Amino acid sequence: MKTTKKLLAMALAAAMVVTAFAGCSGNNNTSSADSTSSASSEASTSSDASTSDESSATEDDGTIHPMRIVQPGTLCADYDTGMAAVNEKLKEDGVNIEVSVTRIPWDAYAEKLNLMLTTGEEFELLHVMQDVKNLSAIAGMGAISSIHESIQNYPDLYNKFSETDWLGTLYKGEEYAVPCYWRSFDNVMSYMDYRSDIAEKVGYDEFPDTTEGIIDLMKKSQDEILNETGMKAYSWMHQVQDTAHWLHRSYDTYPFYVEGTPTACRSHPDQDGTVDSFYESEEFKKDANTYYEMYQAGLIDPDVLNRDHQKKYDDAKFGAMLPSQTFDPATGVTMQQNGVEGAEVKWVEAFGSDVPDMIYTYVQNLNAISATSEDPESGLKFLNWLYASEENHDLFHYGIEGTHYTRDRRSQN
Repeated sequence: MKTTKKLLAMALAAAMVVTAFAGCSGNNNTSSADSTSSASSEASTSSDASTSDESSATEDDGTIHPMRIVQPGTLCADYDTGMAAVNEKLKEDGVNIEVSVTRIPWDAYAEKLNLMLTTGEEFELLHVMQDVKNLSAIAGMGAISSIHESIQNYPDLYNKFSETDWLGTLYKGEEYAVPCYWRSFDNVMSYMDYRSDIAEKVGYDEFPDTTEGIIDLMKKSQDEILNETGMKAYSWMHQVQDTAHWLHRSYDTYPFYVEGTPTACRSHPDQDGTVDSFYESEEFKKDANTYYEMYQAGLIDPDVLNRDHQKKYDDAKFGAMLPSQTFDPATGVTMQQNGVEGAEVKWVEAFGSDVPDMIYTYVQNLNAISATSEDPESGLKFLNWLYASEENHDLFHYGIEGTHYTRDRRSQN
């Protein structure tokens, strides 16, 4: 498939470094690369307080403006050192902003974000994850601002992305966010990832192309991982927050898309654009029966409704990972770094490449300008600086080379 090489290249690039900064978020899918900073330790407003009220001379108007970012995850112990280096580089480059980051722990992100948006808390840049709270929903509540006019002042930033990428930022015909390059690829719903080294050990040289085969692989992989690591791996495929997109690809009625909200509306892109209730469909009954079978088999955490969201990522770092849509091949590199010998994670198209692909959003992660910002331009200034050079990008995401990370030159070959 045309996106496979691009996806794997991104994963390899992300695996290029062993970093105290990029690894702090605990989520390889939604809180690293262009969606995150070099930050970490428990999220708190203290990180904002240290910078938001400070000002100093610049070449522009004599004031350095605060540029506060809200993201999911946690802040690292050496956040202050890394962010000081970022702000020093911004100053050297003549960009009159001072960056700070507030991280909200993953298990509280959706609730805390809603509270911040509804109360009008002031900050400049919001990280939007379409699978948590989509762009249209946030724009519809007036929480973010259109950048349709202001983005024209940053042609270099605009041209970093394709016309298709920018289509994913539209609300009522106007751009409302800047895409995150690492999540601006085509549909990821077709992919599952799995530990191919474990699959081979339990007799699967190829990934199974039936639901029964996938469940059997899960059972055998769980036993093997428990024997090797002492950890019981569970399935974390679109549970609680979302629906089983991987499973839908096996149905004769596919393609269709289910928005993972409490109402669970289903759209039919290949028909007439109608929307119906997924909970009243035969496909939902099939989903429920399959997941009940998986639950009875011990493949789903018995405390899944109360389990800390972070647990799935923490366990995976040490090898406890069953076939999923949660992780990516870089997870295998992390396992190896944590002493899991021979760990290898691969992406595969669920139920084969003959099943049609469906792109439910052109861009999954974006950065939007908060409507509460007194200086909305500062967010675009920062993103323009971030994408201007590899040096800027790496400093913000990974920290200071030699202090916070070491680049593995071999992985660049």
